[in-house]
This record gives sequence, C-alpha cells and structure tokens, in this order.
Amino acid sequence: MTIRVHAAADLPPALVRSVLAEADALWRASGFRFEWRIVLDGPVPDDIESVVTPLPTPRVVIGDERGMDVGPDERPLGWVVFDSGSIPEQRIHVSRANALWLLDRSRGVVGPLDKMPPLQRQLLARAMGRALAHELSHYLLASKQHTGNGLMRARQSAASLFGTHRVGYEITAAQRGLAARRLGGDSRR
Repeated sequence: MTIRVHAAADLPPALVRSVLAEADALWRASGFRFEWRIVLDGPVPDDIESVVTPLPTPRVVIGDERGMDVGPDERPLGWVVFDSGSIPEQRIHVSRANALWLLDRSRGVVGPLDKMPPLQRQLLARAMGRALAHELSHYLLASKQHTGNGLMRARQSAASLFGTHRVGYEITAAQRGLAARRLGGDSRR
C-alpha cells in the first residue's frame, strides 16, 4: 500500500524516516508492507484522490498540531478523524509537539533530556511511529474500537512508547485478516 506523507518543513528528514520505519516495522511483523512517499514541505492538498483499490490512498501528516483536547494530562500523539459513521478520513495525523510534551513529562522513564539530544530524536521517532502504526490500524480496520492489549490498546505507557522492545504492539490474526480484506486480499501491498 502506498501512503503519502506530508511533514512540516522544520522536521528533520531523519526523524521522519525513523517515524515511518517504526510504524512499518510493527506492521511488517504481520506481513504488511507500505511504500512511503515523503513530501517534506509545502501545504497538504485538500483534494485527496482515490486510487483503484478497495481503500483510497491515505495521507499521513506529521507536524506540530495538537489535535483535539482530551484533558489536561493527556495529548494525543496521533489521530484519524471518522465521519459520522465508521468511515475514516484519509488523513492520519501524528504530532511531534505532543510527543515532545510526553517525552518531557516522562523524565522518570527516559532520564534527563538535556543530556541526550541524539537519543531524544530516537525516542521521539519511536513513540511517534508507534502512534502512527496505531492510527494506521484505525484507518485499515475502519474502526474506532480499541482493545485491552496489543497495537490497538487505547493508551500505552511512556515506558512502552519510548522503550526499545516492541512487546505490547502485536496485531491479532483477526485484525491482520480484516486489513488484508480491506486492502484487496494481499497483505503485502
């Protein structure tokens, strides 16, 4: 499946590539492959064309948008908007600003930020990529539903989002099957 990615001009290209690599790794473990088409600057067009597949081509927007207000102690790292039913819009958002906010609030998990600039980018990319994989799941499954565990868990801990292991981000056989059917039967698209 081809996914267009629009990244804010001030995002380091290495961060964007690392975010996509993390999301890809989570889905690749289930047999899915994505082709990322990256645009590092310029506006995101409103007219999103469809391709000749069961699912239109999604667009990932990586920037500093804050998303919807979910409370004083929470900020979404990513989101996809659904219409009044269960049809997801073609835009999937990932917020660097919210990931930085969470990273700053997670010093007890990740350590002091002022002593790890290169590592900070790696931690950000990991959390943002995991959020992207989760939101991509909402899109591929055309579902707002969350599960008690795995990739579709509603909330992940800071230790899980920033940690080196991908335990707790599994995609179930049922989710894999549904996504493959929505993609036209081939999980390697």
